Amino acid sequence: MYNRPNFLKTFLLLTLIGVVVLPTYIIFYISPQFNKLIVENTELEAVRVANHLVSMFLPDGKIISENAVTKELTKSDKGLRKEFQLRKLKLFLPTGKIIFSSDPEDIGVVNKHSYFFEKVARGENYTKIVKKHDLSLEGQRMQSDVVETYVPIMKDKEFVGAFEVYFDITKALTRLRQLLVHIYVIVGLISGILLFAIVINLLRAKRYEEELRKLSITDGLTGLLNRRGFMALAENQINKAGRIKEELFLLYADIDNMKWINDNLGHSAGDQALVAAANAMRNTFRKSDILSRLGGDEFAALLCCEPGEDSEETILGRLEENLKLVTNPGNSFGFHISTGIVKYSSEGSCTVEELMSRADNLMYENKTRKKSQKVPI
Repeated sequence: MYNRPNFLKTFLLLTLIGVVVLPTYIIFYISPQFNKLIVENTELEAVRVANHLVSMFLPDGKIISENAVTKELTKSDKGLRKEFQLRKLKLFLPTGKIIFSSDPEDIGVVNKHSYFFEKVARGENYTKIVKKHDLSLEGQRMQSDVVETYVPIMKDKEFVGAFEVYFDITKALTRLRQLLVHIYVIVGLISGILLFAIVINLLRAKRYEEELRKLSITDGLTGLLNRRGFMALAENQINKAGRIKEELFLLYADIDNMKWINDNLGHSAGDQALVAAANAMRNTFRKSDILSRLGGDEFAALLCCEPGEDSEETILGRLEENLKLVTNPGNSFGFHISTGIVKYSSEGSCTVEELMSRADNLMYENKTRKKSQKVPI
């Protein structure tokens, strides 16, 4: 059978997992993948630029004259960087020595890092993304986000030098961060809306569940407990009384002339009589007492009190007084109730069924006595 509260709880759990997993997935997988894509595309562009520079300045693939090459590169540097949108450009000899750089201070510096000889010198591109204020591969602090790529220059599988190309990716990373922020906001909003909707539905489901529970143990006509609810609560109260040394009284009541009311005044009047009897019981007993319409015209009440606080006579006396209020001449019916009441002491031991059976027998004796004495019922 479909269980809505359990379904919502499961959905809430899955949503909470999603709220945690999705941002984690974005942070630790999607974001690095975007960065990787930027680096890969930038590396491809760097290779394209380096190959173009080789064809322009080193058509035979060999650096014959440092002065000639550096002179031509120096003359074309600004135009090249503007055309290809480069941040910086360097040219290395196979020894790692820089013979040209957009920054003249770099010229003459030798790259002794292992990656240059273990990767670049063996014909492999080598790329790194460097965030603003971080150090580049040569230990220079960058003033913007860049991707620096070493592109080897090979002639007949022989390493003859390398270009190092710097691409400024500040704008690309800024757009990426903005995109990720938008994703986080959207995910947060969707998750928040889902969580809010689920919590609201859980609260409604809880109220709905409570209402169903009440309906399952409540008599629809009088609003008192039905037999099922009475038996459950009364059994619990008896167990509790045994621990805290309380006295209990169980009252069993039956409307004497219910059949006459239904047959002569109609079932609507019969319902009025049942409601009136229920109201008389409410006025007689405390809110902490357990009141029930067991079914038909039978009622029961379980009272708990301190030892010596109450007695069978005082309880029945209060009930008789309240019954007079609902049998006044203004009503379309008059009715009488037969009762039986038994006392339970915490020193004894019995079940709700046993108490009800004893009270029912007393009620029946009361009803029989009325008949023998020809008391109107």
